[in-house]
Amino acid sequence: MSQSEVLVHAASEWIDLIDAAERQGCCRRTLLKRIRNGMLPVVSKKVIGRNGRRVTKIMMKVADLEAAFFRPDPQIHIDAIEASATPLTEGRKRVSLWPFEPEAEGVPKLEAL
Repeated sequence: MSQSEVLVHAASEWIDLIDAAERQGCCRRTLLKRIRNGMLPVVSKKVIGRNGRRVTKIMMKVADLEAAFFRPDPQIHIDAIEASATPLTEGRKRVSLWPFEPEAEGVPKLEAL
């Protein structure tokens, strides 16, 4: 099986709520909130439980789960903000970072006790 076939198979794979919570490292209530808010499409499936009783399982596709928890790279947002921001004036550029840069111009040095 090629790598692309594995990716397609994994994307069409169905998992239940408990497995999805373990996969994402969150609790099942977090997933239930996203289901209620319409962020995560699911299917209810009736199966036979461990003790022979019928159980309703909440099933979802792995691809939908990954899409619901997708977090873009924060650097993309930082770059967009920096590109759209107006340039700083000379007065605003001169900010003292005194505790972190004791050699900054006009900042007295602290002496050890």
